[in-house]
Amino acid sequence: MKIDIDKLDEAELIELNRPTAARLKHLRKARTCHQMLSVNVRDRMRLHPPGTQCGDRHHRQVPP
Repeated sequence: MKIDIDKLDEAELIELNRPTAARLKHLRKARTCHQMLSVNVRDRMRLHPPGTQCGDRHHRQVPP
């Protein structure tokens, strides 16, 4: 489905934005849930503070 947003007025863009934002939020939650289900309780995990990458010195390993 293609929508030419250049032809929409402000009210139509707002009307389109609300369900779009809700759908994106749902997809993110579903992805997160799926990722959490793939974790085994006995797996070793590393906690990564938001905005950091693997290898940053601020990471610590969770004891088993």
